[in-house]
Amino acid sequence: LVDLCGAAPAAAYQHAFVYIRQLAIHLRNAIQKTSEAATRQVYSWQFVNCLRLWAQALCALAKPADSPLRQLAYPLVQICLGTARLLPNIRYAPLRFQCVRMLNNLAAELGVFVPVAPLLLETFRFAQLAKPPKKAPRDKPPDWAVLIKVSKADADKWVYQESMVQQALFLLAEHLHGLAYDVSFPELIVPTLAALKRVAKATKIVALQQRARRLSSLLEAHAAWLQPRRDAADFSPKDSGRAAAFLATEREARSGPLSSWFLQEVSASEAREAELRAEAENRGPIEADAPGDDDSDGDDDSDGDDDSAAREKRRKRQASKRERQRQAAQGQAQLEAAAAAGSHELGTATDTVEDFVLSDLEEE
Repeated sequence: LVDLCGAAPAAAYQHAFVYIRQLAIHLRNAIQKTSEAATRQVYSWQFVNCLRLWAQALCALAKPADSPLRQLAYPLVQICLGTARLLPNIRYAPLRFQCVRMLNNLAAELGVFVPVAPLLLETFRFAQLAKPPKKAPRDKPPDWAVLIKVSKADADKWVYQESMVQQALFLLAEHLHGLAYDVSFPELIVPTLAALKRVAKATKIVALQQRARRLSSLLEAHAAWLQPRRDAADFSPKDSGRAAAFLATEREARSGPLSSWFLQEVSASEAREAELRAEAENRGPIEADAPGDDDSDGDDDSDGDDDSAAREKRRKRQASKRERQRQAAQGQAQLEAAAAAGSHELGTATDTVEDFVLSDLEEE
């Protein structure tokens, strides 16, 4: 699909405009109505995959400054930020990480700054992290690439919580590594450094404490490595061309202290993902659940119930599943209808501004 968009940029802009606008409308409805059905329209793989498609299209096609698709980067970033913060709960941390990956890719490919750090630092303040987690020796870390939510039972487990903080710190390091050779790096990391030190001091999770301190020390070391080179620079901040080329050779060679450590983390992360993929292939295909099938949060055990109660539970679950499938089909029909009517909406510039104003989400 990204290649098809590249073959016809003008048509790609029209389609991207319509679908990104429809995503913004779904998000606005979820914020305003606060109903389960409206929230499910956003917290679904259909919504996430649509976000991912247009993020990849912009990364591939919107790099030139005169590309029409580049105008859609801001609304797409705002939708990702709003989606990540819609339900600030530990159960929905996987979807938050999905959005952060898209934002990191957009920032790296388009050369723009996206405030990703607050999204990740908020995960360390989830209430469940202050409680003793449940330990199960046979549990394995989750595969974050294929999750958007987990049940309440899984969210209380030690293996999930430890893996969550590790994934959050890895994505935070990825975000900061993208800024590592920027001339303003020492100032950009000040809020993040302060937050990481507070987390390391307050948390009772040993893995989080150790990794937060390790990342803090690496950020300080990299800032100390960059500072003398910035002091020796002979250009002013208004010289944007030379500022953009600052440490271009070091950036290409990745010779800074932060890069050396981050490349090792990337290799370890890729090895873990390859291991998870191999295990999944060995298990073979499994039957996929409909969106929201785990809303029961793991409380569906029928042990100790009589047969009639168990049958009633199954009947209700099946009815709920059919209703979710109906709502998903309705959402798809709405997207197709919006695409068909897109040409009538492209001329209303004021509607675009109104629908994409989501900045108030960051004040929550």
